[in-house]
Amino acid sequence: MVKVSFVIAEQPDLFGSFESFSAALRRIKELGYEGVEFSFTEPTGFELNELTRFAESIRLRIVSFLTGANYFRHGLCLSSPRIEVREQAVEQLRKYTQMAAQFGAVLVIGQM
Repeated sequence: MVKVSFVIAEQPDLFGSFESFSAALRRIKELGYEGVEFSFTEPTGFELNELTRFAESIRLRIVSFLTGANYFRHGLCLSSPRIEVREQAVEQLRKYTQMAAQFGAVLVIGQM
């Protein structure tokens, strides 16, 4: 069980590269955090397998993916008056659910 986790407010792709994002994750681990939560949107800026390998190598658990940025970045909303937006939001959440399951992580729906 993770006792203390850190929330990264920025989406991973805004770090500019996986190297920059992984440096932030490494620093979080060095500060004594056991887990990390971050916003998840596409494009991520990296392959999910790359994140898996890196997180395992530094023993930092990915405890949750935050999805609210998908509303602000892509306009995805479960309560949109437009059916096509709602359908796209549901499809994206299905995809994210599978990704979160790979990490045993929670998927936070947020503003979507």
